[in-house]
Amino acid sequence: MLPATPFIRRSAREQSLRLLLPNALVLTPQGDGDLGARLLKGAADLLDAGHAGAILVNSDSPTLPKAILREAVDALRQGR
Repeated sequence: MLPATPFIRRSAREQSLRLLLPNALVLTPQGDGDLGARLLKGAADLLDAGHAGAILVNSDSPTLPKAILREAVDALRQGR
């Protein structure tokens, strides 16, 4: 399994979310700005932390087929 780093907005919901997630999972502030700015910051933060790549998935896509995520992981592993 690949590591995951959720990016969240700082809010009162953070404590509720923390109760649902494993302790080892790091929550990272997603930053300010429009969606594009927040996505760019999220990817940059992951790459700056030493990750070889990043796949950003939002909570608006709960039915995203697993096959699409697998394709994204394969593409990252192949350097595409």
